[in-house]
Amino acid sequence: MKGLDPKSRLIHNKKEIKSKTWAKQIIQEISEMNRILELEQETIIKQIQERIENPEKTYSHQLNKIIENQGFIPSQLKIAKDNKKTSQEELDITTIKNNRKYYEIYTKSLPNNKN
Repeated sequence: MKGLDPKSRLIHNKKEIKSKTWAKQIIQEISEMNRILELEQETIIKQIQERIENPEKTYSHQLNKIIENQGFIPSQLKIAKDNKKTSQEELDITTIKNNRKYYEIYTKSLPNNKN
């Protein structure tokens, strides 16, 4: 994938820049905003910084490896089935009915729903 290629470049202010360099600049600006606004999001910022330094830790890299190993269609079917199973385990019908937001989403997602 080109986005994971350490040699990939982007155009910023009409100049070429390494994607990793620009990503570091952006996350530094986000970190500064976090500090100034006292948002207390240091943990997620550090996770993003780690992914910038180690692209193999990104979701796109992990997904690319799964596709390489399993093939596109089989990997996507497995991911969809796993996501469905996780959703079913996390949200049973009682939980959905007892949470207005979940219930609204649930009813809108039903087939033939006119809402």
